[in-house]
Amino acid sequence: MSSIDCQRHVRMPWGAFEQASQTYATGDFLQVPAHEDVPLTRLTYGEARIETDRLSATLQSLGFQPGHRVALALGNTADFFLYFLALNRLGCSIVPINAAMSRDELRYVLAHADISAAFVRSAYVQRLSEAMPPGRPVVDVQQQRDVLIGPYGEPTAMPDEAALLYTSGTTGTSKGCVLTDSYFSQIGTHYTTLGGYCSFRPGVERLATPLPVTHMNALGCSFMAMLLTGGCLIQLDRFHPSSWWNTIRDTRATCFHYLGVMPAMLLGATPSGQDDHSSQIRFAFGAGVDPKHHAAFESRFGVPLIEAWAMTETGGGAWITANVDPRHVGERCFGRIPEGLEVRI
Repeated sequence: MSSIDCQRHVRMPWGAFEQASQTYATGDFLQVPAHEDVPLTRLTYGEARIETDRLSATLQSLGFQPGHRVALALGNTADFFLYFLALNRLGCSIVPINAAMSRDELRYVLAHADISAAFVRSAYVQRLSEAMPPGRPVVDVQQQRDVLIGPYGEPTAMPDEAALLYTSGTTGTSKGCVLTDSYFSQIGTHYTTLGGYCSFRPGVERLATPLPVTHMNALGCSFMAMLLTGGCLIQLDRFHPSSWWNTIRDTRATCFHYLGVMPAMLLGATPSGQDDHSSQIRFAFGAGVDPKHHAAFESRFGVPLIEAWAMTETGGGAWITANVDPRHVGERCFGRIPEGLEVRI
């Protein structure tokens, strides 16, 4: 066993990926359609394992160790997931960064998180450099992939911290939410064992999501579901209503994630006959569909919209899903109280 793997407990999501890379080595792990300056990316589990092994060894040689926090401003790209896995393997925590935040917001988050370094895409170098605390390196992973820079400062993360995710500040500044290894394990296990409409076939599913990796849904829910079942994550840059169904067909997606505005926009498109019906999609998982769109969407597109409720702060610990009948379509129903969860109205 290498020094990289000498951890006192199983890291997540690394532990799930390590197992999947052995069981599904030739299976598809990740697909990112081309967008802007990002080329089409397809990786099998075996190919991704080779890359994460290389990244982990490089990062460890630069001094990254358990407890270091690393900001990732990499957008919805393959690099985000590869760096997440490599850093998680070393016991480092990531801080996903939305580079579109205002400079004041960026300065606050980067200082508050007490990060050791930032790995960013070329387009974000200037913004992150202007917002970073003095002396903390900003590394352009597109230009400096083979000449990465080591961390600055002492480890500050909790022993089992996998990510520090900043939620929107309803009444003030953004709030840092610590996501532990067990958080990722639980959220993935909960989702993949729901059953009903949300059933996952090992080594078969291809889950498409346009949601940002800076949100717990894409960061933990869809990612962990695919790792735990050996499926392929299809990470889109964002939601493109005009090309949505073509992308779904081209990527051979079997399920997808949505937010309430997506069904509304897809229903607003001009009907195109048989092309509207997507028989390959088994279910769509999300929240916030308008009641007047729910049944209409399912009838037109042949895709059940499975509504759910959860929070970044609770993950899989407080998660309710309308994954079995009767789903009460069009009534804003997001399911029954699951066993082990107490609620108060």
